[in-house]
Amino acid sequence: RRADAELMGRSLYLQFREAAMPSNELVFLDKATEAIARVAIIGDAKVIIDQAAAIKLFAAKQGWSTAQKTKICEIELRATIRLGELLKETERATGTAGRFTGGSKEEPPADKPTLEDLGVTKKQSAVAQQAAAVPATKREEYIADHTAKGNVSVSGFVKENAKKKTVGTKKLQTTGRFDPAH
Repeated sequence: RRADAELMGRSLYLQFREAAMPSNELVFLDKATEAIARVAIIGDAKVIIDQAAAIKLFAAKQGWSTAQKTKICEIELRATIRLGELLKETERATGTAGRFTGGSKEEPPADKPTLEDLGVTKKQSAVAQQAAAVPATKREEYIADHTAKGNVSVSGFVKENAKKKTVGTKKLQTTGRFDPAH
């Protein structure tokens, strides 16, 4: 499985360049989607996300077609969703909240990995888990709609599917501030 992620990371650029024909792009996307579905380790998902992000920048500088850049963004989105699924399944360190006793500080448990140990930032973790929380049907609808428009993105997907939290009849703004006017 790790080999799938490494192979995909190394050859992503070459496969995109070979995928100049529309039928080849479809085959490549199917292979990429299958490889992402088989990813079982957080680090492997992160490798695919990082490689897709790097290729996305390269593609923009090289003037690749909108269709090719959209496919790269779709791979990045699918890998981000898979990362979120893996993060939800993984038992991680919870920190030391509530463990202070008599002024002495307790060390966090060492048997569970932290996000830092996994190579994931807090923001990446939050975005990935928000993306993974979206039902599969809504994911596929977003990808189909936005692929046709040429504007697939992880941030756009998360923003479009964000839910406003409510407390009673008052709404909390996405900034986290309470607005009594709403």
